[in-house]
Amino acid sequence: MNGFIKSSLLFLFFGCLVVFFAAASRPLEAHAPPVSVRITPGGPGGVGGVGQGDVVAVTVRGGIGGGEEILSVLGSLGEDPVHFFRAGEDSFGALVGIDLGVAPGSHDLSLIVERPGGVESYLYRVKVADGKFETQRIKLPSGMVEPSGEALKRIAREQAAVGMVFDTVTPERFWEGGFIKPVKGRMTSRFGLKRVLNGKPRSPHSGVDLASPKGRKVLASNSGRVALIGDHYFSGRTVIVDHGLGLYTMYSHLSEIIVAEGREIGRGETVGLVGSSGRATGPHLHWGARLNGARVDPLSLMKATAEEPPEPPESPKRNGPGGGGA
Repeated sequence: MNGFIKSSLLFLFFGCLVVFFAAASRPLEAHAPPVSVRITPGGPGGVGGVGQGDVVAVTVRGGIGGGEEILSVLGSLGEDPVHFFRAGEDSFGALVGIDLGVAPGSHDLSLIVERPGGVESYLYRVKVADGKFETQRIKLPSGMVEPSGEALKRIAREQAAVGMVFDTVTPERFWEGGFIKPVKGRMTSRFGLKRVLNGKPRSPHSGVDLASPKGRKVLASNSGRVALIGDHYFSGRTVIVDHGLGLYTMYSHLSEIIVAEGREIGRGETVGLVGSSGRATGPHLHWGARLNGARVDPLSLMKATAEEPPEPPESPKRNGPGGGGA
């Protein structure tokens, strides 16, 4: 009987230890207040009005109700990573790009928040609407629409070089504050236009065209580092600026390039002059943006990085199927 009692007591003792350590290894204490997550659509539709090509701003704040500070935030939209940066003493921010060609419907935005006591996860449904882009028909000289064999080889080399730049994610954030329009001018082609050249469908327009006099200064939309300059078959004299964390802006059809590759530049600094180099029918600036590979509307980028809206009154649900969304 004594042996049986000893065995029972040992079983209970070690069983209690297992339960204790299992409880201690939980992601967070049950009473820990949740963080505050704000998702701000960059498109024209307001909350819930995210469209193809839009930029979404995400802000995660800790210390809600005396809760623990945030150590780091990881995120993803579907299978694509979202890169967060420290935005304040106890807040992290990120920009999320909705590609021009992403399928309309719900897409999962997942967040993993690390605090001293462990980690917690959040899941949002980002509802993407069809961009309903218009069709633009343009008549151009046949040589500009149907390049020759040598020109095709040149185009392939140029596209590969640009692709390598856009595939690179610099781990630092260079930009500060809101993005600005690089030149004054009338918009002649909107983002996302379905282009038909000489009666043949071509790739959709992945930027905006701003008509402006030849020689007018073109300014960097925000601070960054010049990642690439070149004179390309389609885009002409082009400057691509790396703003860090997978965010790039590009300035094309320039008459002159002012900056050199590798140079660090500030917001509003001149990168070149308006022109009509490459495939262009007149002086204008083609202004584009890429965010972690997503083709996004630079005007939406401006809106998403504008002055921050007020903090919402409530916090999202934790570990739910869709605690909030955009």
